[in-house]
Amino acid sequence: MLEDKWFHTRVPVGEEDAGEVKYQGRVSGYQPPRLVLVQLFSWITGTPTDQKLLEVTEDWDFYDTSDDMNAAYDATMVNQRLYSLPGYDDL
Repeated sequence: MLEDKWFHTRVPVGEEDAGEVKYQGRVSGYQPPRLVLVQLFSWITGTPTDQKLLEVTEDWDFYDTSDDMNAAYDATMVNQRLYSLPGYDDL
């Protein structure tokens, strides 16, 4: 079910930068009930970097394709930039 899904993890609520995207990657394997082996990808080049065994929490977003994952990230960044612009409330 989770294998081959693309994902973002977010910084948990209560931590500095809560809600911001922390990791991006693709699930390589699933170990029930909540562990996944993932391939992480570089934010700068998009190339594979590390493999990690991580626990899935409510701070994960899953996608069917890398295009879906990238579009979700782009939409998040646009919203973050808009909210940080001076005078946003005047738009």
